[in-house]
Amino acid sequence: MKKTISFLLVLVLIISCFPFTALAETNESKIEPSLLEIINNKTDGGTIIEITHNNPKYPIENVPYQEALDNYVSATNELCKEIEKITTYENPLFTPGKLFIGVPYSAILKIAEIETVEYIKIADTDVEDLNPAENKLADEMKKALEDCDADSEMNICIALSYSSDVYLGFTEKDFNTAEEYRLAKIKARSKYFTENNQRHFDEISKTADITLNRLSTIYPSIFVSTTAGEILKIASLSCVSEIIYIDAEPTPMPTETEKDNYLFDFAFEKWMYDGPHHVKKYDETTDVDRTFTYFDYDELYYHFGEFKGFPDWALITAKVDEFELWEVYKYLRIEDKFLTGWRAGQIVYPYALFVYDAKEDTFFAIEDADISRYNGLLDVIVEKGFTTPAGDADNDGELTVIDATYIQKYKAQLIKEDKICVTKADIDNDGAVTVIDATCIQKALASVE
Repeated sequence: MKKTISFLLVLVLIISCFPFTALAETNESKIEPSLLEIINNKTDGGTIIEITHNNPKYPIENVPYQEALDNYVSATNELCKEIEKITTYENPLFTPGKLFIGVPYSAILKIAEIETVEYIKIADTDVEDLNPAENKLADEMKKALEDCDADSEMNICIALSYSSDVYLGFTEKDFNTAEEYRLAKIKARSKYFTENNQRHFDEISKTADITLNRLSTIYPSIFVSTTAGEILKIASLSCVSEIIYIDAEPTPMPTETEKDNYLFDFAFEKWMYDGPHHVKKYDETTDVDRTFTYFDYDELYYHFGEFKGFPDWALITAKVDEFELWEVYKYLRIEDKFLTGWRAGQIVYPYALFVYDAKEDTFFAIEDADISRYNGLLDVIVEKGFTTPAGDADNDGELTVIDATYIQKYKAQLIKEDKICVTKADIDNDGAVTVIDATCIQKALASVE
């Protein structure tokens, strides 16, 4: 009898264990084999994964388009909440039926247990761009090639098609201060982009004759010198998404100028370094390149008023060498004027103008400053030639009847959006380009209020 009971107990244990074993195997089958191998061999670290998922509560087929979109979002939000119960995660992005998210390796098996998860794989880092080579040339690049022969030397920026998503492996809770967290993120992202940009440069140099000028530390891009005859060869590579023309000559490094009369250069240097972008002053004797440094510093104007013998505000310029690859200028409207970014795609202090405020003893980027607080500041900015008028639809720096004509042609669909500066064309600042803007321009030119 005892033997029978023992046998039955063993049988019960075997049966009770079987479903869990089967479940574990089922969960592992949801994971890409190469990722599963990494999980089994790593106790730390993590990666960005691609999760294919489906939640029957939120149907996406045989429903109206907008409802399907709403359901995509709802299903993704619910999945993220489930993952949050398991682990901390980073940078969730999603497309229909897929979630891209950074997680520790140690959490992936648990994530696979979530009922709505169908499959997990490492998110693709390298993305192939199979567009024709000619379509990858920016407009300025095409124009430059028309005006030169095959042996002409030029500097270009190559936009690379790999993913810009970076797995950090830490959160703000891991640091004592927000500043420490910010600097750690900068360091981690810089390492990721530097390594991947170097890898792609090495691959491209096997196909084309290129000389490295600089690796971007914040974006998938490299800056190289080559000849015109190599451009299409480079553009034909699937790892290249765009080629942007920089200049026929290397960008000159800033030279030392007389700074004995500057009042704020040392304070500005500290403010830039301590600020949100952690920007250093460029030093041509020690810095390999100008990445994330500022240069061309100048104190353009001092305004004397409240303080005897000392400016109550000052206008300062300095440029930071970091930009995105899109040929897009940023615009800042100040009353009836526009400031334009000093370079297309500039992302860090795009207007290169700063205000020193004596009362607060600090600096403000012009886009963050309350212009009305500084008597005469707008007049100085206009006088220095930094602004263009609102309504300047053709973007030539002047308000003329041609601007009104451009708007009328644009509204009649006779010219496309790339032929008009939509931001500046909106002279009445109502958020849209209309025939009323054309009328406002005509009245302004006729001095009619």
